[in-house]
Amino acid sequence: MISVVIPTCNRSEYLLSSVLSVVEQSVQPFEVIIVNNGTQEIDKTIQDCSPLIKVVNIMPFAGVSQARNIGVIVSSGKYIAFLDDDDLWGVDYIKKISSYIQETNFDLLVARVDQLKDGEIVSFKSSAKFPLIEDALKFNPGYVGSSLVVKKSSFLKAGGFDVKLITSEDKSLFISMSLLSMKVVHASDMQTILRQHDGERLTNSLTMLKGIECFYFKWSDKMTLNTKLFNKCKLYRYKWLMSKNPLYLILYSILRIYIRIVDFI
Repeated sequence: MISVVIPTCNRSEYLLSSVLSVVEQSVQPFEVIIVNNGTQEIDKTIQDCSPLIKVVNIMPFAGVSQARNIGVIVSSGKYIAFLDDDDLWGVDYIKKISSYIQETNFDLLVARVDQLKDGEIVSFKSSAKFPLIEDALKFNPGYVGSSLVVKKSSFLKAGGFDVKLITSEDKSLFISMSLLSMKVVHASDMQTILRQHDGERLTNSLTMLKGIECFYFKWSDKMTLNTKLFNKCKLYRYKWLMSKNPLYLILYSILRIYIRIVDFI
């Protein structure tokens, strides 16, 4: 059985389309759990889309990681597919999950990520091109909430999404499960579609800075020297953007040049 968990927080203008991309799948999931951690009630129009839909209201602004974790706990499926409240799936997404379950019995599956820009779907990221832990420690090659499918028992064993992480909780889950030697499948034939919103930034520079700091603190002991410097480079970039202190710009520039030289060698 495959359950779908959709965390949402005051995004009703996008949520309906996301829900429709699930209930109009070529193969239906067992259930669709909308976890509401916002202050707005879920519109009845959305709830009436399908008898598969269940709404769980939790403490407002508990965070997307907490919302996903609670969704998993209350779910009935052996496998859980996550979808954010403003993203979409290709029409055969659930059907392909079922095929991968039969073929691989995966613990974590990561789908390809495309973007919807100005009404056109364009290629964006595929974790299959960068499948190593080291890659995820340096950057995000395609681990987003909407591209992840987990075996429930394995997800719980790995501790779920880390609620202490402000950002990067998705790729951190991949790292945690990989370090436990769980089976990870990169499914480049499965399509997650991220919607881009003009003039709307969900993650600002301050949030990115705090997120990188939290991620670095959590995983620095697993990083090589080069990977640590790579993350420090990102930290200095956002510190420069926040403070405009020229020292951070100098440090960022020096590390960026160094990293390029090392990569070239």
